[in-house]
Amino acid sequence: MAITVVSVSNLGNELTMPAADQTEAVKLAKSLRITSNHMVCIDIDGERLNRWDRDRIEGENRWSKTDPNEMETLGPIRMIRRS
Repeated sequence: MAITVVSVSNLGNELTMPAADQTEAVKLAKSLRITSNHMVCIDIDGERLNRWDRDRIEGENRWSKTDPNEMETLGPIRMIRRS
């Protein structure tokens, strides 16, 4: 069973990191939920099972669980500034 954690940065760069098991994958996914990324997911044998997307408000780090099959934003994302 191949388990990987995929993160996509705000600039649209994708990073794939292997995990030994699902517990490690969940920990790794949590550590990648930072403001410089906008999407993190866990991929098991080529199928995305868990996915989190970040709000696009600049400076905020709120993540929400998202349907793994929902359309992804490709390329860089625009950040929203709250005034």
